[in-house]
Amino acid sequence: MKLRSTYTTLITAVALMLAMSACHSNKQPGTTGYENVTSDERSVESVYTSLTGAYQPWSDVQMPVKMSLTEPRRISVSGTLNMQYGKAMSISLKALFFEIATIYADNDSLVIVSKMADAYFSESLESLRRYSGLDLRDMQSLLLGQLFVPGGARATSHERKKFDLTALTAGDNNSQEIAIKLVPRNLPAGVNAYFTAIQAPAVQEPALLRSLDLNANTSNLKFGFHDTESTPAGPAASELEINAGLKERKFKAGVTLNYGRATWGRGSKIEKPAIPHSARRLTFAQIYKLMQSL
Repeated sequence: MKLRSTYTTLITAVALMLAMSACHSNKQPGTTGYENVTSDERSVESVYTSLTGAYQPWSDVQMPVKMSLTEPRRISVSGTLNMQYGKAMSISLKALFFEIATIYADNDSLVIVSKMADAYFSESLESLRRYSGLDLRDMQSLLLGQLFVPGGARATSHERKKFDLTALTAGDNNSQEIAIKLVPRNLPAGVNAYFTAIQAPAVQEPALLRSLDLNANTSNLKFGFHDTESTPAGPAASELEINAGLKERKFKAGVTLNYGRATWGRGSKIEKPAIPHSARRLTFAQIYKLMQSL
């Protein structure tokens, strides 16, 4: 029973982090690890242009994925990620060769069905949007580690005016690397968020998205994007690191995407998972309790 609860907590907690269901606050997130500096405005603009100019439109993708929890406990599961841009996405997860859970989201709802625990979680995407200001397309871009305009799809050169840009530095950084902070302008009331991106000295290489920071009433979340690879969608992170604070508890989770085995543009269909009649419905309060018990 303890193993079932742990798997259920891992699957649901990571999914809810990705959905940003708790990201509403009146606190302004800080810039931990960086400080604001005066910089040539053209340099800051060039990072945004380089970052967004490398992105490419995509319709659908399927690839192997691994989800892991490393703090306060260690556990991981593997599966398959399937996404249709702006339409639907699912992650089918397995342990010991058996399917144990499915995470599904479309423009109407987020559904998580855990066969191992005979339980499920369901919430309308609209209610999640009210907290975070993010839609399905935003969550898909988040998984790929690509910049997006909250509620407005992928970022391009045309969306430049939807961000406030500030130059950043890491203090003793002598590599001439340019780091910038990107703050979305049109977030809902109570939602605070900012991205960071870097441009290496070798300007022929595209700029890279490094992190997304959010603060909530009793928690804060930081998404780190690592091991960027070249894909048909442009530069995309193969490692998504999630750090969350929930009162005094700290959680660290990760999502690893295998682009080497990804298939793009095949038009694969995504079906909403069936909920077994015997499955019990989990609430936010129950998930919170499970997370506190880890």
